[in-house]
Amino acid sequence: MNVPELLGLASRGGDLPARDAVLATALRHTSVPFALLDAALEVVWTNDAFVRMTGYDAAGARAHQRDLVPPGARRHQEVAAARDALRAGRAASATLTLRRADGTLFPCRVRVSPMPTGADEAPASD
Repeated sequence: MNVPELLGLASRGGDLPARDAVLATALRHTSVPFALLDAALEVVWTNDAFVRMTGYDAAGARAHQRDLVPPGARRHQEVAAARDALRAGRAASATLTLRRADGTLFPCRVRVSPMPTGADEAPASD
């Protein structure tokens, strides 16, 4: 699945309007690491900056998702608060210690935002 399909940007007939193609390209090539997660918080897509930062593409991040946040470095209360906010339909931030593919640890401030599931709904901006 490509980025526009993941973002629900594909229009009827498979053609992308110019602005949607620009958005998809910008998301892939932004210098800000970006990952899309499904409702179960499983990684479904990552951009190039995420790959550079972590060493994992989407498939690698999925395969090593439990390894990304080392057990001794988990901030359970902060993560629980972020999960509660997502369930309530609100965006949230948390600081995590992540493990790169090469094993090095690094601090990472993450921002998670819920996406509506209705086809006609646009994501709220935060």
